[in-house]
Amino acid sequence: MGKKAATKENNVRTCAACGVKGDKGSLLRFVAAGGLIVPDWRGALGGRAVYACPTSACVSRFYTLKRLPEKFFKGTPAFAVPQGEIHGWIRMQAEASITHFLGLARKSGIMRTGQNTLAESLERGTATPAAVLLAADLAERTVRGMIAAVPAGVPLLRWGTKESIGAATGMRPVGVIALAASPITNRIVHYCAIINHFCQEL
Repeated sequence: MGKKAATKENNVRTCAACGVKGDKGSLLRFVAAGGLIVPDWRGALGGRAVYACPTSACVSRFYTLKRLPEKFFKGTPAFAVPQGEIHGWIRMQAEASITHFLGLARKSGIMRTGQNTLAESLERGTATPAAVLLAADLAERTVRGMIAAVPAGVPLLRWGTKESIGAATGMRPVGVIALAASPITNRIVHYCAIINHFCQEL
């Protein structure tokens, strides 16, 4: 028989820590391999899997579970990435994913760069962005100006430096990026939210 067609229902998974259901693409995947529970950031490893919400509370609770479903892992859970390192590991993976998807956003033409470009576009009403990324080292005056200019409901993301955003997009240093509606934008918003859960100063 052929592969089962993907549906909304068979993409839903349950967080092993809190019991909340969510799309598997929005959860952290863990697989059992070589007698250890291995975090599978890209969902590329085969075998049975369990999931956790990408929040500090759920990941911490997941690591303290005494037992997991026997079909997944028998005995006391043992982890490939120690509990003291998992939050840093998650942040590192999320940073790499943001860099990757910013590069894709540049190639696909869904981004506009620069404070003035975005401000002019908003004034003309030609295109409302789906999200706006602001560098963490952007001047506070500029940040306040963007907060005032960007319509309510549009996510304002804080990540990286002007240098790192420029490097990710193959451009000169840039502090303001407007992103059009796209699955790529959705992933950037998702990974910025994960970093926010693990690094409260963002």
